[in-house]
Amino acid sequence: MSPVLMQIGEWPVPAYGFFFALSLIAAWVVIVRLGVQDRLPADTLGFAYVLSVVTGIIAARATWVLQHPDALAPASIWALPAGDLAPFAGVVVGTLVSALYLASRKIPPTVAWDVAAPALAVATILERIGALMAGTGAGQYAPNLTWAIRFPIDSPVFHHHRTQLEELLPPGATESLPVHPTQLYAMVLAAIGLVLCLRWRARREFSGQVALQYAVYALVARVFVEEWFRADAAQAVFGPLSGGQTAALVLIAALVAILRARRMRAAAREDGLRLWEGGRWSPEGMRPAARGSTRAAAVADRAAGQDVAAASGKAKGSAKTKGSAKTKGTGPVKKGPGRKGRKRK
Repeated sequence: MSPVLMQIGEWPVPAYGFFFALSLIAAWVVIVRLGVQDRLPADTLGFAYVLSVVTGIIAARATWVLQHPDALAPASIWALPAGDLAPFAGVVVGTLVSALYLASRKIPPTVAWDVAAPALAVATILERIGALMAGTGAGQYAPNLTWAIRFPIDSPVFHHHRTQLEELLPPGATESLPVHPTQLYAMVLAAIGLVLCLRWRARREFSGQVALQYAVYALVARVFVEEWFRADAAQAVFGPLSGGQTAALVLIAALVAILRARRMRAAAREDGLRLWEGGRWSPEGMRPAARGSTRAAAVADRAAGQDVAAASGKAKGSAKTKGSAKTKGTGPVKKGPGRKGRKRK
């Protein structure tokens, strides 16, 4: 593991920068491919993604600068070193910006968010590989952990141990102390989230369900699983919970409430909020009017069946009526005594 991935001439290629860029490209590919499956216009969706990434990175960097004003040199304000971003702020701002742009293009943001959720999981896996190579976001000191890892002398972890845990680091050491591999934990959690997203997409009931459920999962995984093992975890404020964890609990409760409300709204609507089946925003040839809506087709088939049954019932009733009339008119007719017979008597 090294912060420098390779050397191209005199230019070093940072590991974190390489995998961060790779994560953005991979996420774009996933969004475009899944967007086509959900009948979204690829060009509009791609531009919304680029817009959200740019604004999200700016917001993430600006938030980190505001949180660490003393650790920043004026010349590096626009640099993107490993670990010097506030990812949560970037995701929130990017999501809001993409929602505003998609709404201006008459595209429901919830449809695009269901596409973006698995893409975010893919991006997290690749970004955490870069973090592992660069030694950022490392775990706590774990001397007895079997799967603990060590970082080289030029890593942020080694520098942290040299300044904060100098009494534990032996003189002349070329590696850091053993720590929790929190980057690997995050990669495994993101991979599980990706599998869940694909499973949820196959069984979703309404638009926005995948995005909301993944948001809840990602918050729980990051704040209440990975956070416990990170060396830079915030201190407890409310009992065993930090301020960030307490805020995450409130946000999770809000997301669950939104999820339940949206499920009730979908059940009350005729279309069931199944917006991935297409709409006026879909490209030509993929709109429900051109290809036929599954729900409308089912209603039409049901109505046609009822009409056939009604016509068949009328035909049977008419046949019975004619048959009964015919039976009454074809039997032998007994003639009563005529006038001549009555006179003879």
